[in-house]
Amino acid sequence: MSLGGPFWAARGWPDVYLKQTVTADPHREHITIAPFTAPDRMSVMNVPERMAITTLDGQMIDERLNPRETFPTPFVQESTRWDAIQVAYFTSAAVWNYLTAPFVFTYPGVEAREIAPWTENGQIWRRLAVTFPKTIANHNADQV
Repeated sequence: MSLGGPFWAARGWPDVYLKQTVTADPHREHITIAPFTAPDRMSVMNVPERMAITTLDGQMIDERLNPRETFPTPFVQESTRWDAIQVAYFTSAAVWNYLTAPFVFTYPGVEAREIAPWTENGQIWRRLAVTFPKTIANHNADQV
């Protein structure tokens, strides 16, 4: 996986995701991304709400419980800086959700319902509204 652009530079991490390997467990919210911040390190997300940075052989470098609660507010798109755990958590939660959709919509506690269709350029799109429980790390509990 590679991620780039001004978003990461504005967080203070312009080259953090140049060429990573992602390993995700689709049955539980667990994901590793390696390398992370150094060639011999990786990020490890386990939910409920535990983010760690370890060596590739599993030695703990840094760890945080409830990382979601540590993000600075207010958030300014152009200038809000994040630490390594915040960068890892944001990416891990997003990538895990992207890789498991739409299957995650069937998980316990997730509510998915069809809502009014969207019409655009002569096409009609069916839509879902999904509400995620607090047990699933997500950037927004309510999504369309």
